[in-house]
Amino acid sequence: MNIDDWIGSTGLVFGLISFFGGGLMWYRGSVVKSYAASRAFEHLRRNQEQMGQGIGEIDKAMDSLTSSIQVLSGAIDSIGLSTRENTLSIQNLCLETAKIEALLLMNKSAKKSVDFTQKPE
Repeated sequence: MNIDDWIGSTGLVFGLISFFGGGLMWYRGSVVKSYAASRAFEHLRRNQEQMGQGIGEIDKAMDSLTSSIQVLSGAIDSIGLSTRENTLSIQNLCLETAKIEALLLMNKSAKKSVDFTQKPE
């Protein structure tokens, strides 16, 4: 076997090793990308479920507030104090209560503490 045959055979062996090594690396990359895509999809699905649960809790709180407003309006009407100023002040009070309850629900889902001693910005 002369030097030219040896160089050609060595080049062929290195070429085959590179080819199969590249194929393995390509396959490994595709498997990793597939795993990452499925993991990201599951993360988005769980996030959407949690958001749906939070919206359901807020919806229940708003239903409760609506019934409280109706009871208060009925009580005011029965007392005979139904003036525009009283109605507006009660509506503002109910809206502030709704805001606080919504903040508490969001806080509950985020598991953070709310500091009511600080003034809002």
